[in-house]
Amino acid sequence: MLFEGRWLLPPVFINLFLGLAAGASRMGLLPVFASNAVQNHGAVMMMGFISGIIVAERANTLKDPFLTAASIAFPAGGFLLVAGIDFAAYFAWFFGSLLFVIWSAIFLAKYRSRYSGFFFLFSSLLNLMGIYFYAFGYSATFYVYSWVGFIVSFICGERMDMLQISRPSRLSRLAAYVSPAAAAAGVILVGKELMALFFLLLLLAVARHDLAIRMFRRPGFSRFLSIGIITAYAWLGVAALVWALTFSWDTMLHTIFLGFVGTMILAHGPVVLPAILKIKHFFTPLLYIPFTILQASTVLRIVSGVFIRLDAWAYSGLITIIAVAIYVFLAFSTLSLAKTF
Repeated sequence: MLFEGRWLLPPVFINLFLGLAAGASRMGLLPVFASNAVQNHGAVMMMGFISGIIVAERANTLKDPFLTAASIAFPAGGFLLVAGIDFAAYFAWFFGSLLFVIWSAIFLAKYRSRYSGFFFLFSSLLNLMGIYFYAFGYSATFYVYSWVGFIVSFICGERMDMLQISRPSRLSRLAAYVSPAAAAAGVILVGKELMALFFLLLLLAVARHDLAIRMFRRPGFSRFLSIGIITAYAWLGVAALVWALTFSWDTMLHTIFLGFVGTMILAHGPVVLPAILKIKHFFTPLLYIPFTILQASTVLRIVSGVFIRLDAWAYSGLITIIAVAIYVFLAFSTLSLAKTF
């Protein structure tokens, strides 16, 4: 099939670098190379890259036609938006998201006993809502809250199936059941405190029962994954505090998108990229370098946002780009050398 494996990755990563370059332009680190990219920096990162990489990994693993089409539509929408063809971009994203919803509904119908199925469907609906709000010019809080709910519920939903094998407490189960209601209320009522409650409920539901945390003492990739997941959960806890107690928009967003989501992506990269490329998994201890740099840049981003230090804010963006560039270089150079864990 033409759009399998390696053919799914380049459009997604081009969206990543377009989004990073646009972010750098917004911070004054680069000249404005495309006004549409700068204006839509967040949407390109969210839909073109994050949604694109999520569905690409599943499309190639499951050989699902809905996900394969969605994995083409999401990055294509990013290109169209950067080119200024807004209507076509929104249509591509809406089409991709609708396919994602259909796949999630089929998955839930097929595996009704799995917690993840419900969270996949819920998160895909939030993603679709986010595109609707974005395309029709709603206030940023509506589409941002929708997309935050989407990515957090999807990532935690992937970890939810561990509740079926770890004998969780009634409180953990209750937190899992209630968390989507908190997210839905947060989006509809534009309540940042409700979103903070959503984060806390998910932490209570999954963090204590995540088996990956127990792999810390194992060497190699197992330890890297464990450290990454522990760090990501810590950022989700920080995000709950930030969303509940502050009004710093930039800080609220980046505790989630850099701290939680970025850390999870880096931690799972040695599994996700090979799953798309259909090759053996990889790992090198050098991945700790960009991982650590990303944590430092996120801390600097949050501190600069709280204390309104524009110089530190700009530096945090530069450091983030450096971290991503190093990670991508290490990942693909290691893959090319066929190293495995």
